[in-house]
Amino acid sequence: MSESIQGTRGFNGAIGLHDRHPDQTGKRDSKGSEAVSAVGADAAPQGTDATEVHRVLREDLDLIACADRTLEVLHGKWKVHLLFVMARGIHRHSRLLDCLPGVSKKVMTESLRALERDGLVARTIYAEVPVRVEYSLTPLGWSLTEPLIALAEWGSTHAEAVADARAHYSLKDAENGQAGLAA
Repeated sequence: MSESIQGTRGFNGAIGLHDRHPDQTGKRDSKGSEAVSAVGADAAPQGTDATEVHRVLREDLDLIACADRTLEVLHGKWKVHLLFVMARGIHRHSRLLDCLPGVSKKVMTESLRALERDGLVARTIYAEVPVRVEYSLTPLGWSLTEPLIALAEWGSTHAEAVADARAHYSLKDAENGQAGLAA
């Protein structure tokens, strides 16, 4: 790899989107995919060709597709909540409902069924009177708890920086709006 690109390679050797040389910009195509193009005359890495760039872009797109599939599994307001609560052990439907104030019984049941469909949750029915149903994480569900904890820790660590960035953006946006009204 040429020394004109700063940073390291990420998963599968792909250059991460944050690993650009300062003289490069990201452009989005009509489908929203990002490609890196050189701005400066000497910014392009020596010895790279179009196939290298396409290979790197393809690897990035593959990673993005994997992340999108994972996020699709977690899509829904209560799924992540349920995974965190169930990480504390096996739970009956009523106990899960008690742990999540604000969720309706119907919505929680739909979320549990979706998690069960995706293999993250196991439902065990006991032949008792009345019937007892318990939910627990499967090994696949347990494998998702570590990335969720890492995501929660990132949010906790960077919450103030994100809030500051949003405030700065809102201020800048308001200033631009005022400049547009004055013109």
